[in-house]
Amino acid sequence: MSKLLDERDHVSLRERRHIFHLLSKLAKSAQVFPRSLEITGVQCDLTAPLTEGGFGYIYKGEYKGEAICVKAARLYERGVNTQTLKAHAGELIIWAHVSHPNILSFRGIFLSDEKIPRICIVSPWMENGDLVHYLKKYPESNRLPLVYDIASGLQYLHEHGIVHADLKAKNVLVSGTKRAMLADFGVSLISMTMATTTINPSVGTANWMAPELFIVDNSFANQESDIWAFGCTCYEISSGMMPFHQYKKAPQLINAFMKGVATLLKPEPSNEWDGSKEQIWLLAQKCCVAAPDIRPKVETILASITSWDMPREDSIPTNTPINAKKRHTGPDYDHVLAILKRIQQPDTEGET
Repeated sequence: MSKLLDERDHVSLRERRHIFHLLSKLAKSAQVFPRSLEITGVQCDLTAPLTEGGFGYIYKGEYKGEAICVKAARLYERGVNTQTLKAHAGELIIWAHVSHPNILSFRGIFLSDEKIPRICIVSPWMENGDLVHYLKKYPESNRLPLVYDIASGLQYLHEHGIVHADLKAKNVLVSGTKRAMLADFGVSLISMTMATTTINPSVGTANWMAPELFIVDNSFANQESDIWAFGCTCYEISSGMMPFHQYKKAPQLINAFMKGVATLLKPEPSNEWDGSKEQIWLLAQKCCVAAPDIRPKVETILASITSWDMPREDSIPTNTPINAKKRHTGPDYDHVLAILKRIQQPDTEGET
């Protein structure tokens, strides 16, 4: 199935969604990675982290002559890192097979040669850093194309049945060609699982989470909560501030959600506030509505953004994974898909 996903010209969107679903379920059940995800020859000094994220430590390295970002899991007792990452093989397998100009590509994983080995996740290095850093460094940047890029990447995920679950400006990187690229949608769930009582989740995460995730029993991230997070990200882009920053602690924000009084505060007008920021602010308001079913679909959002007056590059660089290889076009895909559908087992969770 992993090989089948690489044959994009021969598999329809509907079939790809079905294969993504099956492959993720099988990987989670068996808790194994395809060997094609494992890479060797990474050069990286794991004694000198540049920063720390929710998943672990961030390093800059090199792989096949390309600058790369290496995310190494925090050190736990021997075996815990590997077990946890295998439990989330599905998320990383999906990341390895998505390909879109506005989604950070996945290069592979490797096990460090330390006394207690760590799982390391490899992706391209983005010199411009995340969107928060980029807009602080280049405050005069045109923000409309960046919003378009984020929505475009999110549309790709949603049409493939994939939920980001941790969208915010910190998880959007900016390429050398000034394109916004979604990152960490596969790592966010792993980060949550690996956290312990001694490790706090990333600061401010609650500020991007939809109200229903707090106040509805057995709720989970879905496309509607992604749209809320997209609206919060638009708020960051337009204002330069964290959404719902008026609530200093997460319990205060959750309490406001429960009372239905939490609102995004519009920044005070200033010389820097222009028509483009006003458009982005209005879009944020449309996305951050309490009722999930009336939030706009990402297709509607893209159509709205496309109508904006903004310059866009005629060509957008394609994000093709380094380890993607041209394969022979001989298999009978209809036959393979028929087999996959026959072997799919219905969910039995909760049955006795």
